[in-house]
Amino acid sequence: MTSRDGSIALMVQGLDYDGLVDAMFHLIRQNATGSPAVLMHMLGVLPGVVSCEHDVRRVNALNRHAELILGDAERTIDNPSDLNDLRGRYREFRAMCDQGPLGRFGALET
Repeated sequence: MTSRDGSIALMVQGLDYDGLVDAMFHLIRQNATGSPAVLMHMLGVLPGVVSCEHDVRRVNALNRHAELILGDAERTIDNPSDLNDLRGRYREFRAMCDQGPLGRFGALET
């Protein structure tokens, strides 16, 4: 971006979709470790996002984050009821991947 006089005022490296998703989810997930409510909310957001996605590479990026969230939950959540709820949210995400807008995301990279 340049200022009105033509000099460089701001230079920002562009992000691809993976980088954008990483920027959105990593910091929250890392700080939410051990917090069932935040992890459940994160997993609750992903089915809505993936339901709008038509690019399998982008769906794979979202799937990677769902797996990271579930992995953190399984390592840090002691309450069996909370962990079951988190696993249910993960299954809802995977079901949306399987059904997807074009019904073709069942064979995601895992």
